[in-house]
Amino acid sequence: MRRSSVLFAALFLACAASTTFADTVSTFILSNAIFQSGAIGTGIVEIDTTTGVVTGQTVGWVEGDPNQEELFVGVANQGAVTETPTSIYAFDGENADGDLFNFDLLGSSLVGYKGGNICSLSNLCDGNISSAFETPDSSPDFFRSGALVFDFSTTTPPPIPSVPEPASLVLLGTGLIGVMGGLRRKLTNS
Repeated sequence: MRRSSVLFAALFLACAASTTFADTVSTFILSNAIFQSGAIGTGIVEIDTTTGVVTGQTVGWVEGDPNQEELFVGVANQGAVTETPTSIYAFDGENADGDLFNFDLLGSSLVGYKGGNICSLSNLCDGNISSAFETPDSSPDFFRSGALVFDFSTTTPPPIPSVPEPASLVLLGTGLIGVMGGLRRKLTNS
């Protein structure tokens, strides 16, 4: 009886320790993003701050007329992120016209990312890197300034896990061990 109780408790705790939780995907708004030409950068970037991967983005380059906006939508490079000691190559994209958009961030990781400056002429990454928009027939239009700011309006409570959290499982397990100990004592004394 004692051996089975110990095995049951060990198995129960091992299952509790292996519980996994959902990743946290946060939305960031492109703020104060101005290009060298005077064009404005708009849009959002979705980042899985648990794994440090860009999961989606809709970023635009607007020069004067909003109807002339160049949009870059989706997950470029399958959300791949290249990190250096001082900058993060977050994504690049190409639209149907062959226009390119590359986006680099100041920092060393997107794991736990809370927002921050993008690579621009006022905040060069690695000494010479600025995010930029480029058409096939023109030179790059570099960011002069800009930042990603956490979008508080998109915060939602985390999903309720289908598996109870480890602390609840430990509490349940210790209760079951106590009940089994009480039953054992009762059977031994009778």
